[in-house]
Amino acid sequence: MKMKLGVILLLFISTLNIQATPTEASSLGYQNNAIKSTVLNTTGESSFIGTNDARVKWIFETDEAGAGIEMSSPIVGAEGSVYVISGGGDRQLYSVNSDGTKEWSKPLSFNGDANYLFPVLNSTGNLYIKTTNAYEFRLDGLKRAVSDLGTPYWGSLAVGNDGTSYLGGSGVVHGLDADLKEKWTYTDYSDNKTPVLGHDGMLYVLAGSGQQEQLTALDANGKLKWAYKLAHDVSNSIPVVANDGTIYVTVRGAIYAIDPAGKLKWKKELPNTVGNSVPSVDEDGVVYFAYDNQLMALNSDGTEKWKFASKYAINTNQISRTVIDKDGVAYFTAGDQGNGILYAVSDKGTKKWHMDLAGVAGNTPAINADGTIYVSTSRGKLYAIGAPDKQEKVLKGILPSSQAMALKKGEKGILKAAAVFDNLSRENVTGLSSWESSDSSVVSISDKGVLKAGKEGVASVKVKYKGFEKTVIVTVKGMLVDSSDPFYGKEQASLDGQTAEALNYLNEMRRNLGLVEFRHDEKLRKAAQSHSNYKLLNGDGFLGAHDQEADGLGFTGYGPTERANYFGYVGSVD
Repeated sequence: MKMKLGVILLLFISTLNIQATPTEASSLGYQNNAIKSTVLNTTGESSFIGTNDARVKWIFETDEAGAGIEMSSPIVGAEGSVYVISGGGDRQLYSVNSDGTKEWSKPLSFNGDANYLFPVLNSTGNLYIKTTNAYEFRLDGLKRAVSDLGTPYWGSLAVGNDGTSYLGGSGVVHGLDADLKEKWTYTDYSDNKTPVLGHDGMLYVLAGSGQQEQLTALDANGKLKWAYKLAHDVSNSIPVVANDGTIYVTVRGAIYAIDPAGKLKWKKELPNTVGNSVPSVDEDGVVYFAYDNQLMALNSDGTEKWKFASKYAINTNQISRTVIDKDGVAYFTAGDQGNGILYAVSDKGTKKWHMDLAGVAGNTPAINADGTIYVSTSRGKLYAIGAPDKQEKVLKGILPSSQAMALKKGEKGILKAAAVFDNLSRENVTGLSSWESSDSSVVSISDKGVLKAGKEGVASVKVKYKGFEKTVIVTVKGMLVDSSDPFYGKEQASLDGQTAEALNYLNEMRRNLGLVEFRHDEKLRKAAQSHSNYKLLNGDGFLGAHDQEADGLGFTGYGPTERANYFGYVGSVD
């Protein structure tokens, strides 16, 4: 007798949905084309001006701060929160308030150094983090979606404006929809890197096998457009796309400039260490990258503009990048785990200032709207650099964490609100603001900014604070798995048939062994199906195979007995 087995593939990419980057008028000091902090999917430019005051405003320490606690580069949300990943024995995602206090932290699962991890913000304010998994977190730190493709833990995702995300590693490039369902795959060489998006929607991926290295260009459907063969080994770097469409690639021993058609514009031979430097490019086409202890700026034609010598090596064994502010000042880190420096270098290649910070080598700085510079270290510390906030500040407006959101029926979301002051600093005033929905049957909102989607439709959510107000458009469409109806949206007849077939198969074996036969219990079946749904939504990162966490999607009980009781079964389940 053959039995049909429904194999559930628990794809565990965690997409961390941290709505943090809305489009907003520059009068409030925020622009959507500002640097995205991880900067791996942007040019490395910021529309903000960094501080000229090299003082420490505050220092945040992780729960296990100390030597060996590597951290990712920080990322700044529109509401002023700073997000950073810790490594070592800590391995958490932290949300840090603009005053340096911890808002929340959530554990992450990965083996390796956090300084190889890069969070990414998309245009609707979602934060994606790739480890061996990929996570999507809400602003309150709850996971929203999970999927697993078994890719190397380091690197990042590229995220398009339509919500499509792109993931590389282990020889396969994946295109995923907004719900982390796989749209397409493209098989490349055994070792491919973090993909990046061009302005025209083209996807660029560095790939290599040890014998063949190339830059691959794919369209939005994962179809190969062209591939440029590289004469140097691919290292840890990631391409960058300039405003004119030129793709700049650093590899072991050279930097390449390749046009959008896949033709070489120019190439410059350099030391091998340049392969660890992610290039940046400003609006004039000047390219910035590092090797050994040198930060180099090249004009768009490949000629040298200037070169700056650091006290310490800029590239060690991790990926680093330079951030360029609105005035053309370059910010970068150099050193090792024992000694480190944060530099500010003018657009002429001269030093403006520097700050000694132990263990900052390879960490990419982030610039906030008020000029504050955030930089993390290999000792579990996050520094805020800049002039201390003045005591008297004038409120200039309020900024929600997202201008538009999309939810599914039954899904919860979160909005934050920040007060924006005349010095461009921000304070989280979510709990001090008033929230109102235009149609609570479509979406309701609590006084803490927690959204709950109802029926399908569109509603506006208004947030008010001290005479200022903003509106967020919320669209509800589709259905989230309903924990009260585990079979919602599934083919009931097919499931009934498979259940009966499985039960008959098991009982046939039990009869042959002289054992008492199993009998069907619909309440236990619902409990089992709900747990299957939970695993599909959250993956195995939540406690393991048999347990659930209360903040997981579709939660029906911590253990088997609680889940069975939830659906009306009386008794325990061992």
